[in-house]
Amino acid sequence: MLGFSKKPTLRTRKPADKLTRLDFATFSIWEYVFDEVQYDETFVKPVRGETIPSDSHLHISAQFTTPLGTVYDGFIEINTLEPEPAFRNQTIFFGEKCIELTPPGGEIYCRVENATQVHEMYDRDYKHYVSQFEKTIKCPLESIFPLKWRLQLNNTPNDRETTGILAFPAPLGYQPKVVEPSQWLKDTFSNLMKKNT
Repeated sequence: MLGFSKKPTLRTRKPADKLTRLDFATFSIWEYVFDEVQYDETFVKPVRGETIPSDSHLHISAQFTTPLGTVYDGFIEINTLEPEPAFRNQTIFFGEKCIELTPPGGEIYCRVENATQVHEMYDRDYKHYVSQFEKTIKCPLESIFPLKWRLQLNNTPNDRETTGILAFPAPLGYQPKVVEPSQWLKDTFSNLMKKNT
C-alpha cells in the first residue's frame, strides 16, 4: 500500500513527530493534547483558526529564508505557558524529510565511570548532526545561516513575536548527570549475563 498522507481534520490526533507538510498546509497551528486521556503527551491536535492560544504548547507553521533567498517551509515549537513565549526546535521540510535545526545538547544520564566520556560522545554526535544535515540539504551548514523565520499566520502582523533570526547552531555540549543503577537493576543485569554465558 502506498504511503499517501491523508488530509487532516479537526478530529485528527497524531504524534508530534509525525506532522507533515500537508498537516501544516491544512492547519497552521497544532497543540499538544493535554485534556484527552486516551492520548499520551506526544500527541497533538489541530487548532481552528490562526490565533495563537495562550497557556499552551504548540507547533506553528513557519517559513525560513536563507541569506541567498532560498525559502524553506517548516514549523517552530512554541510554549505560551511561560510569561515570555519560548521559541525552540525550529524544523524545516526538505522534500518530505523534516530537519531539526537544533543541534544535540543538554543533560545526559551516565554512570560515574562514564562521565569523562561525555565530551567525546558529544563531539561524535555533533559531527554526525552536521554530516546528516549537509548530506540532506547538499550544501555546507554554514551557508544557510543566519536564517530569517516568520510564522505563517495570515492574521498576525510582522512583529518581534512572529519573526526572528536563527543563528548558526553552535555546539551546546552535554551536561553529565551522574546516576547509579539500583541494586535491582544490577541483579537483573547480572542474571541476564549469566543466562547468556
